Amino acid sequence: MEKYFRLLLFPVLISFTEGQNCTAEDGTEGIELWEDCYSIENTQSINLVCIMCPASQKLQGPIPPEIGLLTNLTVLNILLNNISGPIPSEIGDLTNLITLNLGYNNLSGPIPSEIGNLTNLNTLHLAGNHLSGAIPSEIGNLTNLEYLGLSQNQLYGVIPENICSLEDSVISQVLASGNYFCPPYPFCIEDSSIQESEYCDNGIECIADDGTDGNILWGSCYSIENTTVINLSGNNGNDLGSLYGPIPPEIGQFLNLDTLNLSLNNLSGTIPSEISYLNNLKTLNLHYNKLSGNLPLEIENLTGLENLFLNNNKMYGSIPSQVGNLSNLIKLHINQNFISGSIPPEIGNLGNLESLHIAENNLAGEIPSEMFNLQNLRYLNIRRVPFGMSPINGNNRFSQSYVFSNIVNLGSIETLIAPDCGLMGNIPPGIGNLQNLQTLNVQHNYLEGIIPESICDLNIDFNASSWGVRDFDLSGNNLCLPYPACVAGSGGLSNQDTSNCNIDLNWNFSLSEQIVTINGDDQIWNPGENISIELDLCNNSDIAHMYYPGIVLKADSQIVSIDNEYYWFYGLDSNSCNTATFNVLADSSINFNTSINFKAYAEALNCENQSEYCIDSDTIAFSIPIIFETVYAYEPIQIPNEFALHQNYPNPFNPITSLRYDLPNDGLVNITIYDMMGRIVKTLVNSSQIAGYKSIQWNATNDRNEPVSAGLYLYTIQAGEFRQTKKMVLLK
Repeated sequence: MEKYFRLLLFPVLISFTEGQNCTAEDGTEGIELWEDCYSIENTQSINLVCIMCPASQKLQGPIPPEIGLLTNLTVLNILLNNISGPIPSEIGDLTNLITLNLGYNNLSGPIPSEIGNLTNLNTLHLAGNHLSGAIPSEIGNLTNLEYLGLSQNQLYGVIPENICSLEDSVISQVLASGNYFCPPYPFCIEDSSIQESEYCDNGIECIADDGTDGNILWGSCYSIENTTVINLSGNNGNDLGSLYGPIPPEIGQFLNLDTLNLSLNNLSGTIPSEISYLNNLKTLNLHYNKLSGNLPLEIENLTGLENLFLNNNKMYGSIPSQVGNLSNLIKLHINQNFISGSIPPEIGNLGNLESLHIAENNLAGEIPSEMFNLQNLRYLNIRRVPFGMSPINGNNRFSQSYVFSNIVNLGSIETLIAPDCGLMGNIPPGIGNLQNLQTLNVQHNYLEGIIPESICDLNIDFNASSWGVRDFDLSGNNLCLPYPACVAGSGGLSNQDTSNCNIDLNWNFSLSEQIVTINGDDQIWNPGENISIELDLCNNSDIAHMYYPGIVLKADSQIVSIDNEYYWFYGLDSNSCNTATFNVLADSSINFNTSINFKAYAEALNCENQSEYCIDSDTIAFSIPIIFETVYAYEPIQIPNEFALHQNYPNPFNPITSLRYDLPNDGLVNITIYDMMGRIVKTLVNSSQIAGYKSIQWNATNDRNEPVSAGLYLYTIQAGEFRQTKKMVLLK
């Protein structure tokens, strides 16, 4: 069956399972690409143009190399998305392609020479990307081209002579704006028709001002022997500078170079391996450019390097293990690129490292424990894209790992930013010893258990924020009550999933001189302190009176009485749920004011048919059946505005993944896992739940607790009229 996708206005976000085997709709073997399964044998057209759709809904990530398996493909059109990384060489296997449209994405790196295999191409549209390097000579093989779009990239170098084998109209398209070509030009191109780029002088020998031999770099002559600093950083931090094209390999001749600062420019291409010759280099600053490619393995030779800034580029590939040889490194910033793979454990060898910034890449796998052995580390940022925002560069997808407890080893740490990074386990009691810690942001992880009281020993301002982000934020975890007084009202503990906390909250109400006193399990209260008790009473009966003999309760500052002998504290009709707030005095000790929200489903109470609730004494021991949420004083419970089923994390996974979902209303919830044949594998949830932010784990077992095989699975949520299904991949 041939798949057609006509101009999608609002395509869904892709999952992170591209390249996995699957079964196509026609029953043939398929490959998963952009959250759909394409038949390897029968797919002829893929059209995923994204017109007028928000950035959050554009296709993300690289083009999977498995695209080359679709050898019968004639049309590949993913115009106007947010695809990043290089064009895979496997694209050259699609020899039946007539239309290849990758325009206006975030592609980087060179045009692969294998593109010359696509001799049937009529249209090749690569404009509006960040492609760099020279035009491959193999492009001259595309003699059937009628349209060639290469404008608005960072292509540079000499135009190949065999481009003259193309039609004149196609050649004129090559010369469109936004690239940086150098002479000599092919015979079919007039010199006057193209503007020479300034970088073309790079590497030309010259005599420096001090009379020594030099090289021209970006229009200036630098002494090969005596130059120790090259600082051509853009002058304005908001506007990129004037340098274009690649870093010339001749940079490796400046052996006495101490500082190379080319930040805040428009440099493109790869970092030349010759940079490894600069044995005296202490600072290499290339941040905020359009550099692509891998970090050269030869960088291990820069043993004197102290500062390496490669952030905010288009670099891909992995972090080489050789980075562990840079023993003098103090700052390593490679954030906001497309770097993939795992964090090498050799990073733990960087004993002098003070600042490690690797956020917003495509890193995956477990966070190595060795990273938490860096005694001198002061700043650590490994976050994904900020929660709720669309990625501009990469988006880390770390596996769940029990490494957070090792934070106590980071004796010098001042800033730890690691939201949504798969951190698991308990907060260690020793966290209070980190006296330098000023920012702790680990929201949306899987931390659990009780927050130790020692957290109050930190010097963090628990209520402060910087640039709109809290200095202290543990929200969106699985942390249990009670919370230490220092953080209870901070706002950095919202959206906790306490479903696995096993907290017993059976409250006993008693009488003492017309003052209600409350004793809670395992709580510490301050005598005489005001406690705000908030009761949500919902009842389906016609009578909703709860009688207490001799009690006077103030509901919203009003005494509500039934007669001289009994007082009722709230009344409802059969179709309503209402809230009453009572201020009472505690008779024992508690560390903080709290507001507890009870949802009580009370039957009609009267002494004729429910005498067990009518006690003719001064004391009542009455346990209310409670479904509860706990919030802090002055901070209301946060309830989602709408239903949502989020992508499981991690995905792919082995053997545990977490499913998160949002419930704006109470009600029956069913979450079921299916195999690709539609058979039920596991029922994770089938119960009534209260509104809130929820999560549940699946350990890759079926309803009989037997391990299931690797493959593609579906998970579905049904809550009232809300139904949604998503995919996930189990690896073995």
